[in-house]
Amino acid sequence: QMCIRDRLGSDEIDLRSPTGGGWSNETYLVDVKPLHTSVVVRLEPERASMFPHYDLGRQLWCLSRLQTEATVPTPKVIGHDLAGHRLGRPAFVMERVVGRIPSDDTPTFAEAGWLRNATAQQQERFHCGLLDALANLHAVPIDAEGRRLLAPPDGPTCAGALADLGETWQFDQGTMTPPGVERAFADLAEALPNGGLPNEDPVFLWGDARPANVVVAHDSFDPIGLLDWELASVGPAELDVIWLEEMNWLRIEGAGNAPLPGFPGSEHDQIDVLWQTRTIGNGDQDSFTVAYRRVGEATWSFVDTIYQQDLAFDTRINHQAEIRGLAYN
Repeated sequence: QMCIRDRLGSDEIDLRSPTGGGWSNETYLVDVKPLHTSVVVRLEPERASMFPHYDLGRQLWCLSRLQTEATVPTPKVIGHDLAGHRLGRPAFVMERVVGRIPSDDTPTFAEAGWLRNATAQQQERFHCGLLDALANLHAVPIDAEGRRLLAPPDGPTCAGALADLGETWQFDQGTMTPPGVERAFADLAEALPNGGLPNEDPVFLWGDARPANVVVAHDSFDPIGLLDWELASVGPAELDVIWLEEMNWLRIEGAGNAPLPGFPGSEHDQIDVLWQTRTIGNGDQDSFTVAYRRVGEATWSFVDTIYQQDLAFDTRINHQAEIRGLAYN
């Protein structure tokens, strides 16, 4: 606090940590009362955090680059000290974007709060505004310095993104060794074509597109600030889109919450049927059929595909069938 007071020239400050989010960095909200100024100070973590490498300069480059792009709303950078002379660690200061942010903490934005309680039209405005900002970001030109800073070590491709994610998983998993995750990485790597994917043109990627990283004004649903650029990268635009889709699914349908009417796809529901068996003998006799019908109807429908996963634990096998395309409720 003494360093911040010295820098801003005032003893009357209010310094606090933000509530919710902020798992990957150290962030402080600073109100300088006499100057009627509110800023955000972001510091490099003192110890290992969520990522194997933490480069505050990458985030600073992204925010500085996007200041020249009126179509991508980001906080304005006020100053920086990447050498750590002032606070003992690399840090930068940016303007605070005042507004509302959908919650990622319990209860999430899918369970309660202003976005859950908004009308379908307001929810749609928020989500479409987020998609528009994402599309505008993907149109921002990336120069040689940006590619050098942001591109994964294995290149700005799906394969490079997968290798980068794999390194993060190896860092984060600790003593956990769930075989399903390892098999997923192996299956994805095997599925990628040797020559890369068609039309795999690299673009500026946010890397962490989700509602909880978006600020909207208190009287509007249009994005006025995109936050958290730790995962910014260069690669195919589809990576940002599928990340956003998965983040939404995890907090809405994946958590058992009712869909938000204004979000795309909310007019349909999905049911996952899960069960577990233990293999006796060689397991060759396992055979299942999953059928369903609407209430009051006599005709049965059948699930085409049943997924199986050998847990490699106590001869147990997971089975899953997905019933899609149902009208919600």
